[in-house]
Amino acid sequence: MSAARTKFLGRLDSFRHASEKPDLRNSSLANNLENEASRYLRNGLQIMIFCSVEDFLRERIVELLAQPRFAGVRFQNLPSELQRILMLDSTEAMINNLKYEQSISGDTISSFVREIVIISQSASENMPYSKFAFGRNKSNISFDDIDNILKAFNVSSPATGISSISMRAGFTIAGGPKNNFTNLAKKRHSAAHDSQCAIELTDLDESIKFGLAFGMSFDILATVAVINLSSSQTIQTEGNRIKLRAVCERPDGKWGEHRLEGATRKKAAHVHLTEELATIAAQARLVSSEGLIIQGRSGLPIRWFI
Repeated sequence: MSAARTKFLGRLDSFRHASEKPDLRNSSLANNLENEASRYLRNGLQIMIFCSVEDFLRERIVELLAQPRFAGVRFQNLPSELQRILMLDSTEAMINNLKYEQSISGDTISSFVREIVIISQSASENMPYSKFAFGRNKSNISFDDIDNILKAFNVSSPATGISSISMRAGFTIAGGPKNNFTNLAKKRHSAAHDSQCAIELTDLDESIKFGLAFGMSFDILATVAVINLSSSQTIQTEGNRIKLRAVCERPDGKWGEHRLEGATRKKAAHVHLTEELATIAAQARLVSSEGLIIQGRSGLPIRWFI
């Protein structure tokens, strides 16, 4: 399983656990000191939720490019916008990040030399790409950045694709992914810079759910796009055409397996005694570029494979 995905899911589990702590709840009494302390903790958690989503998007795309299936794709054959990102955006992001490092450590020469070599050799066959390649040329990533990155991988209408995958996986994203991601970023900004900001428990719950939906959908969409790009540099990836299969926990404790073709959970085509057996069986039935989503009893994803 992807290391970036494993870290992301672990962080989300930690956030859920933290949001249930009594210290994050306002006192029923008029105890301003305790309530202020709770507000500070909620604000801090809101910042961490956004940062974790942001980290996952950046790390996952670089992780995908390091896969053997992509190594055989010549740089000159990549879409022109992807070439630009790998060269120019990487350089800009590397310089900006090293300026920040210099303010902390005062020594960036060795880091600069190492990264500039990686960037300059990216145009050579089978060379690694810089960790600064995607979404790091600004302090925080925006939806437009994400949209541009996915389009550089020949994803047509990223917002539509993210919506389609999220909906089939059991999420409802009212207002669309762009508005919701922008609101998540605004909450992070307010929590970090507005001393009067008061993030509520409902904000945390909504942010964790949306972060999961967005991260999962981006991951599936980007992974299939990289697979397609590895075989043909002209294939367009459409999220609503990506096949999804689910393994879900049933009320009787058994695990059902079925295709995800709409918002309504379909009757299980196969039933298994345990999650492990269901997952193994479902993975054996996956076709090329098909995603597998493991859903809990609530219907929301626990983890996924692609």
